[in-house]
Amino acid sequence: VTEPDELQLKDGKERHPGRQFAYVYSQNDRSFVVLSRVYLVGSRQYQLSTVMHGDVWEAREAMADKFVNSFQLVKPESDLPPVPRKKQR
Repeated sequence: VTEPDELQLKDGKERHPGRQFAYVYSQNDRSFVVLSRVYLVGSRQYQLSTVMHGDVWEAREAMADKFVNSFQLVKPESDLPPVPRKKQR
């Protein structure tokens, strides 16, 4: 397990605190690497994780970084249109 790295999620002018950590686990004689990021935005927590076989991690670490770096916030739920509800019969 790596020590958590502090990071920030940029949302326009706002910055939200986050942490990144990685760890390795084994299952059925195979090792896996998990890369996770957790962000706190107001009272909500967002977590992204990617899991890869340990034997391909070094070759594909850039792909995992690209995935976790792709996370972006969208408009707050209050700005989204209401979810359609089924009609009552």
